[in-house]
Amino acid sequence: MKKLIIIALLIILSIFNYSYGKVYDSIGKEFEERKYSKIISLAPSITETLMFLGISNEIVGITRYCPKPNDKASIVGGFYDPDIEKIVSLKPDIVFMLKAGSIENYYKLIKLGINVFVLDHPSIDDIENNMLKLSMLLKLPNTNKVQEFKKELTRKTKALSEMIKDKKILVMYSYPLIYTASSNSYVASLIRSTGAINVSDTLASTYQTVTIGIETLVKLSPDIIIITEPYYEDIEKELRKLGIKSKFIYIPPQIIAPSPLILMALDIIHSSLTNK
Repeated sequence: MKKLIIIALLIILSIFNYSYGKVYDSIGKEFEERKYSKIISLAPSITETLMFLGISNEIVGITRYCPKPNDKASIVGGFYDPDIEKIVSLKPDIVFMLKAGSIENYYKLIKLGINVFVLDHPSIDDIENNMLKLSMLLKLPNTNKVQEFKKELTRKTKALSEMIKDKKILVMYSYPLIYTASSNSYVASLIRSTGAINVSDTLASTYQTVTIGIETLVKLSPDIIIITEPYYEDIEKELRKLGIKSKFIYIPPQIIAPSPLILMALDIIHSSLTNK
């Protein structure tokens, strides 16, 4: 039994490339496990994750799209256009950014001596993986919150699976130029985890999104269309006129992002399908 426990621990440590007080980010860079007192987050999903883990007061900089973690946090630009000068002026111990962010800005910050920790989320499992990685890096006292998240994700996914198994789903990020979740996105991974079908899985894309037109949307014939645009009612009316008979569900973009808020997205879908 003891031998099995040791093997399990070694497997977990290998998954996160973790050893002897070191944590590796998503591009393989090594960081010291310690308390970081001045943190900058360059993505709303990262800010939400840090806040979920109890890290709020330490955040000194966020993007214009992030939730406000405290009264002192400064705005340092956006996801693709961070204010490099402002970031440097805040003298952060560490900056968190997503792999999907600007590689040019990453190297600008590195060149200026800024610690930049890169996170990635190609699948739904990476929300939990990133929580564990951040917990290790920031030396958080326990991972109970991560375990609670995983438990709730499993429970809600199972409950939703009973309603949408084998249903064809399309997530619409924009309209009339339609950006939808590609096969290698965490959203597609979430859809597949419920037993449903991400209809755009058949469309080739190296990114987390793929672009389609109205004709393709009609051909894909989704059972459910999830819209993240705030004027979703107008979009639904226009698509209804084109003969699309899908079930429409609105989910705010910040909720469907790769953060603990994804649990709220599952609740919205479940509630929308229950209250027909």
